[in-house]
Amino acid sequence: MNHINMSLLIKLVILIGVPILYYGFGARQNIVIDLLWFYVFAMLSKDFIMKVVLKKRYCSIEEPPSSK
Repeated sequence: MNHINMSLLIKLVILIGVPILYYGFGARQNIVIDLLWFYVFAMLSKDFIMKVVLKKRYCSIEEPPSSK
C-alpha cells in the first residue's frame, strides 16, 4: 500500500472505530479521543472535497483552441 492509501485506512479506522468503542463497547468519553475524531473527520472532508468536488471542476474546463 502506498502512503495515501495507508493514510486513508488509518483515518477510516479512527472515524468508524471511535463510535464503536463508545456505543458498542461502552467506553467512557475522552476529550482527547473526541478531538482526534473531529480532526480526522475534518481531514476526510477536506480530502473528499479536493478529490471529488474540485477535480470535477478542473476536469470540466475546456482548453482554448490552439492558434495556427
